[in-house]
Amino acid sequence: RRTWPAGTEVYILAVAHGIPVIPDPAFAGVAAHIESLEEARQKAWVTISDAEAKIRVAVPDLKLTKDVVDGSPKDVIVEEADRMGADLILVGSHGRGVVGRLV
Repeated sequence: RRTWPAGTEVYILAVAHGIPVIPDPAFAGVAAHIESLEEARQKAWVTISDAEAKIRVAVPDLKLTKDVVDGSPKDVIVEEADRMGADLILVGSHGRGVVGRLV
């Protein structure tokens, strides 16, 4: 089991990315984008809440923060890492499997 240095903080981030908006006169593309983005947000909260629960069991004293941010994953991940002053970024794919290897 890994020992984390005192003061270690973990920021669990999920990026909600809906289907792209395709301009159309009936605005059906906008409605589809909004619907897919809301679905992505809901799934992301479930995924990061599950990750948080697993990490808390494995490392109860670790400071955890979680958030779901809308946008392009490649941009949001870098922006959030800069904002947080991250020393390390671990990236998983669709919430499958990374948490078990993290702790």
